[in-house]
Amino acid sequence: MIKRWLQYLQKKMMIATFEWDLGIASSYGNAAGLYQYLLKENVYDELNKYVKAEDLKYFKFPENPKLKDFSPLLIYLREQSIYPIFFVDEFSYIKMLMDNSTINAAFLHTMRQCSIESKLASFIYAGTYDIKALIKDEKYGITGQLVNAVEEQISEIDRNSAEDLMRVMGEKLKFTDEAIEHIHNLSGDIPYFIQIICKNCGLYAVEKKRHTIGFPELEQIVQVLTREKKPDGISESLQPLPENTFQNNLYSPSDKKANALLSSIASFNRGVLVNPRGVSINEIQEQWAKCGIEAYRPLIADTITVLKEKKILVQDEDEDLPVYKISVDIFRRWWAVNHPDVTLEISSINS
Repeated sequence: MIKRWLQYLQKKMMIATFEWDLGIASSYGNAAGLYQYLLKENVYDELNKYVKAEDLKYFKFPENPKLKDFSPLLIYLREQSIYPIFFVDEFSYIKMLMDNSTINAAFLHTMRQCSIESKLASFIYAGTYDIKALIKDEKYGITGQLVNAVEEQISEIDRNSAEDLMRVMGEKLKFTDEAIEHIHNLSGDIPYFIQIICKNCGLYAVEKKRHTIGFPELEQIVQVLTREKKPDGISESLQPLPENTFQNNLYSPSDKKANALLSSIASFNRGVLVNPRGVSINEIQEQWAKCGIEAYRPLIADTITVLKEKKILVQDEDEDLPVYKISVDIFRRWWAVNHPDVTLEISSINS
């Protein structure tokens, strides 16, 4: 991709960037709304940044575009010496879009044709949780469309970079050493969760007129976010984290096996605020056996492998035996409160 960009730059092409959020696109519920959002609002209406108004008026773009209108739009950009790069966020929503027939395999075929074959644009797809499984699922017919895609898994950052993010407010909002270490554990050093925690600490600090957050204040904030405690008496600014904070990045509502495993691991540390212990596979197997799950041993082993690969679980050692923890501890605590019935979660596998 970099080589292609350089080739276009040598031809004095201008790079134009556009952002698509398939999560927002899916909310329209139909193809007409989706293409209005993707092509009209987020491409054509943005062209005035790159094309002079007197030139743009000669290009007739439909008010209600369809997928077939995308290629002519890209051809027009090439005629204007513009090379577009599309940053497609929340790509995992493509499963929902295809399941409800808002789009079909032609959508990605068009993207591939415009990038690989016609070299009219480049696409960077970003998403979470089940993208790898989605790409391999022949049901969606997209395996071949992404055969040339370069895969890159991005999750946690190094400790120093994580602490830089925690200190981004400078003197306006500081954390004690104990609070910083707690944020490391709560967030798994994933920027998304560091920002959520620090943002809510900022709301609390403004309300309480504080510039420093220590471990006790941080714990009060986290207990509200996870629903371990109500905000009454703690803060008027804080609200519990909604379910979509973790959905499709640490769990999927439809993945019953993974959710049962998360419930098993969380149940052994219910009420633990710091340093949760690792849970052995034997402990998990005992729970699943009591719920009457058939062939639970390979089922548990396979699910652990998948969640480790996605870095939702981390493996540790206890007396030379493997044990498992949930990588983002604020999620572990939130899950334990919001999905308290372990038996129900495990038994749902058979339903």
